[in-house]
Amino acid sequence: MRPGIVVVCLCLAAMAAGGPAKGERAVSYGIDVCAENPSYWARDGRPVLLLGGSVEDNLFQIRDLERELDTLTAVGGNYLRCTMSSRDEGNVWPFARRGDKYDLDAWNPEYWRRFETFLRETAKRAIVVQIEVWA
Repeated sequence: MRPGIVVVCLCLAAMAAGGPAKGERAVSYGIDVCAENPSYWARDGRPVLLLGGSVEDNLFQIRDLERELDTLTAVGGNYLRCTMSSRDEGNVWPFARRGDKYDLDAWNPEYWRRFETFLRETAKRAIVVQIEVWA
């Protein structure tokens, strides 16, 4: 298994295991198929329709992340698909750059800081995130 996949899985497991901070409400991040109507999802035992959209598929890479998330929730959105890609101009890559090459044994802390911020900010807004790991 590639190191990036392991790190993402461990990060997600750690986030799922952690409880709410003092003074915050508990939020369920998991979704299930709705028992009453399998055409819908369920969250906290209640049917939910996942609605989403964004300006980029790798939203964690953009500068105005919080504004984009606020716009989504303001119009009733509760879902985002996030690809772990770095193909757009200005995107950072997960691995450290050494000259004109990438060192696959060294992480780029900025990439993972952006991703962590994305997960933290979506959790604050109770947004369901679908993560797609790209090669």
